[in-house]
Amino acid sequence: MRAAFASLGAGLGSGLDAGSRTVSFFLGVVVLGLFAAVAATTLDAGDVMRWAREVFGVTFLVALAALVITALHCWMRLEVNGAADAARLETGLHAANGIATLALTYTLLGISLGIASLAGHDLGPETIQAVIRDLTRTSPWHS
Repeated sequence: MRAAFASLGAGLGSGLDAGSRTVSFFLGVVVLGLFAAVAATTLDAGDVMRWAREVFGVTFLVALAALVITALHCWMRLEVNGAADAARLETGLHAANGIATLALTYTLLGISLGIASLAGHDLGPETIQAVIRDLTRTSPWHS
């Protein structure tokens, strides 16, 4: 009986360790990405986060964060338990596929919205530059 509790405690400890490593890794990548965006633009950290929220939306950012954290946690648990942990392997693969599906879905949505916004403009050789300038004006990369 004591051995059963010891193995339960060891499993719980490795789960907590993998969880803290997952959060640390995720937050580290977020901070490095934020640093890179601040270094690449004239914006400060608050402006970069505000821009990301406006461009991507809260729904996309929350769904992406949840899928990335899930994939990272499964990866960390696979490092501890090995490839024999089939449930973590499957969950991690599904989370990674979810990330790709989410990105593709929002990309196609953006293309559709861009085409729909072009339909409302009068396009011609003399107006196309002004239309493109108006469509890309909100990007901090093209100030």
